[in-house]
Amino acid sequence: MILSLQQQTQSVDDLELPSQEGLSLWLKRLRAAGFNHGLLMETLKKVQEHGLPEVSVVIGRGTSPHHERTLLHRHYELMNQAEEGNRPLDFKDLGFGKDVQAGDLLLEIIQEGPGKAGTNVLGEKVPFKKEGEGHLPTIQGQIETEREGSKVQYRSKIDGFLWNNDPSILKVTPELTWPTSVNHHLGNIQTQHRVEIGGDIASGFSVQAGKGVLVKGSVERNALCQSEGNIQVEGGVHKGANIVSNQEVSLRFAQGALISSGTCLKVSDYLYDCEVQCQGELISEGKARGGRGAIVGGVITSMKGMNLNSVGSANSLTTLAVGVDLKLIKDMGELLRELKWNKAELNRLLRRLPISLADPDFQRKVTNLPDHQKVSFKRLWDSIVELQGQQKAMEEQYHIMDQEKNSWPIDACISIHGPVVPDVKVLIGSCQFLVVDPLQNQKFYQKDGTIFKDPLP
Repeated sequence: MILSLQQQTQSVDDLELPSQEGLSLWLKRLRAAGFNHGLLMETLKKVQEHGLPEVSVVIGRGTSPHHERTLLHRHYELMNQAEEGNRPLDFKDLGFGKDVQAGDLLLEIIQEGPGKAGTNVLGEKVPFKKEGEGHLPTIQGQIETEREGSKVQYRSKIDGFLWNNDPSILKVTPELTWPTSVNHHLGNIQTQHRVEIGGDIASGFSVQAGKGVLVKGSVERNALCQSEGNIQVEGGVHKGANIVSNQEVSLRFAQGALISSGTCLKVSDYLYDCEVQCQGELISEGKARGGRGAIVGGVITSMKGMNLNSVGSANSLTTLAVGVDLKLIKDMGELLRELKWNKAELNRLLRRLPISLADPDFQRKVTNLPDHQKVSFKRLWDSIVELQGQQKAMEEQYHIMDQEKNSWPIDACISIHGPVVPDVKVLIGSCQFLVVDPLQNQKFYQKDGTIFKDPLP
């Protein structure tokens, strides 16, 4: 609080003291307003005795309170933003968590305090406040606490999954278990850990997990389920869905789906018009849940053999292939066509050269070309060099594919413990066989470049 001659009016807690009134009237105004603090009265008396100086005189001094503050620093994003740059974010990409490693800092709390009360210019106590930035979330799961002075840090104990769908909870778990379906309420899932879904993977959504996936419902149309570990689907896999696993795949049924397994594929009911690529053995015996174990339509490939219950339908062609990778055969055919085209184009450009490569004076003649011909020659030569590089790379790739083809098992076989309907095409290695008559309980195998069939007991 300051009194001064340099201003027309002085303010004391919103009470104006006009300078022309003098100290006696100021004193009355202050007393009428209830300002009777001893320090204030003593200072005003001294000012009245000695006169108001040219400089300002402090007649009351206060101290600011020191408030207590709690600062929360989250070291992760709670949710993705509604917009990503100028592009609206697809709700499928919202997500609700992220992978963390052991020791990752998740949350840091800094306590500023303790609080200390202050005083106003009249010497009256001004209490301190307790201030905070947000609320401390509930700590759940594999999280450890470290304390250092006024600082508390929360770190992940494990390599796991950090849930961030609820700002009131801070939770890390070794795997992701979701009680309902993967849909627009949740978004796609992508994690290096195991995932368990209590419902379905909705149409168009995806689950990508590093250590395996369990789907207690179905994988709906055009959905993706991908993992480096095992995939188990207790329900069905519908048209256009894609199942990709580096390990074992097991499911109840699939219709019009794409299925790739790095080891074994087990089907308890049926496969209908599917495209299957299995690096191990395909088992469809129908023993689980009383299933039929039927294979109807589609192209079914298994590298190490098949153990089936029934195959084929009168209304569709079914292709069974063992000891052969049909996709690799297709890719090799496409690559061979590209090689032939590339070689033809290379020969055409070589014929356009003004100087034959076989000419012993090729380098000298190129150097002596007129300047206007050197430019066109360089463009032509650069194209030839580029095609030669492409030719070499494709030949190396084809050689690798051919080596893989030669490593296919020749002892793979197909065992069918039930009916085999006509129009079933059997491929074992490089041999083919078409079933034209109904069969029952047959084993198909290859020997000396021919497919044989023997009855099963």
